[in-house]
Amino acid sequence: MIAKGIKLLKKEEMKKDKQEEERLGEIDVLEILERLKDELKEFSRLLPTLDEKRELLEKHVNKEREKIAEIESLIPKLQEKKRSLEEGIKLKQEEISKIDEIKLILQKIF
Repeated sequence: MIAKGIKLLKKEEMKKDKQEEERLGEIDVLEILERLKDELKEFSRLLPTLDEKRELLEKHVNKEREKIAEIESLIPKLQEKKRSLEEGIKLKQEEISKIDEIKLILQKIF
């Protein structure tokens, strides 16, 4: 009879231990959920900042693309201007050469 009583006490104790473990497990889950909730609040506070940063970066990207397009449109114009200047230089150098030739001829005469 005492053995039966001890067994019953042990079973009862095991039930209590199991219930305590389950209750602690539930508390752990609740604590984890509460922490996750807090972390989600922090992340949700970051969203507007991230949106602002994204918008700012998009503006910079668009401005830089506009600059690239402007440069690309300037390149042919600049190349044409360069050709025109080179042609002007060539004509002036030819004129300098002619002046030098005339000077030589005039020096020989005088």
